[in-house]
Formats: sequence, structure tokens, C-alpha cells
Amino acid sequence: MKSENIARFLRYAAVIFITAFGIITLTASGSGDDDYDAPPTSWEKEIGPEGGTLEVTEDESPLYGMKIEVPPGALAQQATITLSLDASDPLPEGFDNSYPVANIDSDAPFLQDVKITFPIWSIPTGDGEILSAYYYRTSDGMWTIVSAMEINDTQLIIETDHLSLWRWGTVTLEDVAPETVTAAMQEIFTDYDVLEPSAANEMATFTSMFNDLLEHFETYSCEDRQAVANVLGDIINETKTGIESYVDDPDVISACNPDYVCTLDHMLITDENMGLKKWAEVEIRSVFGEAILGEVLTEVLGKALMDGQYQGAVEHELGCDYRCIFKNGTFDFYLNVIVCNLSYVALFALEMADSYYNPCTT
Repeated sequence: MKSENIARFLRYAAVIFITAFGIITLTASGSGDDDYDAPPTSWEKEIGPEGGTLEVTEDESPLYGMKIEVPPGALAQQATITLSLDASDPLPEGFDNSYPVANIDSDAPFLQDVKITFPIWSIPTGDGEILSAYYYRTSDGMWTIVSAMEINDTQLIIETDHLSLWRWGTVTLEDVAPETVTAAMQEIFTDYDVLEPSAANEMATFTSMFNDLLEHFETYSCEDRQAVANVLGDIINETKTGIESYVDDPDVISACNPDYVCTLDHMLITDENMGLKKWAEVEIRSVFGEAILGEVLTEVLGKALMDGQYQGAVEHELGCDYRCIFKNGTFDFYLNVIVCNLSYVALFALEMADSYYNPCTT
């Protein structure tokens, strides 16, 4: 962390402390008392259908550098956009609360996504740590991770239409609660609650075979194990075709940034350059011996996709605009992505079970 960032962080921490406890004056040493002008904790701006920007420019504020860019057409009428420093309940496990909390409100709802820029001190370097923004979902009280569009040395940038409490900072995927992962999957995939049973139905043949295999693994011959793997292979090949047809669609490409068009490899957890396979393997090892399918696979997949999208935001040279691709996706595309990745995770589980019990040598 650069020295100037450390100084700014300590100054911001002091401001938060002062604000939280209502201390708005400081006693000066010397000849007498001086009034202390506390930095503002709330900002507002009138913005209409033509669009506009609300930005925190006071460098003594904990929210310094935060910016809300409202594009033309995002508001149907003139509205007061408010940004305020807030206090909130502690975050779930795995979330870093060293950054402040911001509340974004408006007199009128956003009709389309706005761009929000969050200031950051540094980019995490630990395994399984990602920078992310997350908002408070009042419907169920969950903090929900939102994938970044772009991350650089000083900024994390997202697009969203949510008016809510917002946090941002480091997320440790290994420690993130399963409920938070589900909330993130619901954020990534439209109609996720419908997708879950659809994905289970697509994998029903494999699931029944796999459950029996795990229960009697040591008695399964290599041929029997291969038969289970072959069923997965068929599912993977079929769903891969569906994913490819979507990401190659000219309408999809034209709707997203042409410099960052996603390919099949970007959608799958086998892309080792993005750490997805690594994450899946680590997570499966941690839950080995529990129910491999169902919620465990969903959790593994969710963490892998979050990690992949984060890497895509940090390293644009990877060439994939994840958020746009998923936002504009069809139900069949979502289903293919989930089923294909669940199948790959299941293959990893088969390989580990094979090595754990009685490996096939043929």
C-alpha cells in the first residue's frame, strides 16, 4: 500500500470515528478553541432524463472519489440523487469491512443501469481474495456481490440499477457464506430460482448414477466409473454447443464491448488462466465426504464464476465482458452455463474420488 494511501486511510478512519459518535468539534491547543468543520456526510444533485453525475470531491471524506454517473434515459423524470455516508450491521464472514458504507437513494427509480465508481486503496494479492462491491438486499437481508466492470489501482467500477446500502472491498471466497453465494448467483443469472430445478432435471440421469457410485465406489469397476464419466461427457458436449452458439451470435457481440467479447473458454471453470479450475478443486477437497451434488456444487460454481469475473475486470486483456454477456443472456444460455460447469465440477469430484479410494490404472 502506498504511503499516501495509508495516510488517507488513517485520516478517513478518524473521520468515520468522529461522525459515528457525533463529535463535531475539536479542542485546539494554544490560545483558545477553534471550530472544526467536519467533512460532509451527504451529497445530493438534481438529475433528469438527460443524465448527469454526482461525485464526492472533498478529499477529507471517506467517500472521496466515489461517483454516480447517470446516463441519458436512466431517469424518466427529474429526481434528487442522494449519496450519504452510512453505518450498517456487520458483514457476513469472508467480507472485509475496512471500507465505508454508502447509501444511494433517488426520488425516482433507475430505468437502466448507472455507473458507480468506488475508491480503493489497493488490490488484494492473497489467494481467493477478490475486490467486489455488494449491496444490501432488503427483500431477504442479504449482502449481494455485484461483479465489477473494471478494476484498476484506485477504482472499482460497476454498473447497477440498485438503490441501496453499498459496501465494497475485499471478499475472501473461501470464507463467504453459502447464502451469500446463492445471492450472487441470483444477481448473475436472471430467474436463478427457476434455473436451479431446471439444471437438476438436466443432470437427473447422472445424479442417480453418481449417488450410487459414491455409496459403493470401491465395488465399481473402472468400466462402471467410466460409464458415469461418459454421461457427464455427453452433457458437457451438448451444453458447450449451446454456449458457443450464444457467444458467437452477432446480436450478442454488438450489444457488448467489441473489445471484450467472451468465448467458450471464458464461460467454463476449466480455464486455468483465470483460476476457475483451481478454485473448484480446492472447494471440492474441502467438502469431500459430504453431498457432492446440489447445494455444494452450486456453491463451488458460484465462487468459481465470481473469481473468474473478478479476474476479467482486473485484467481486461483477458478479453471478456462477463457482465454484459450474462446480463443479455437467454434462459437457455444460463442453463447451459450452469449445467456445463456443474458437469465439469462433478468430473473433478470423480477424479478425486478415484484417487482417494481405489484408483483405476487402466
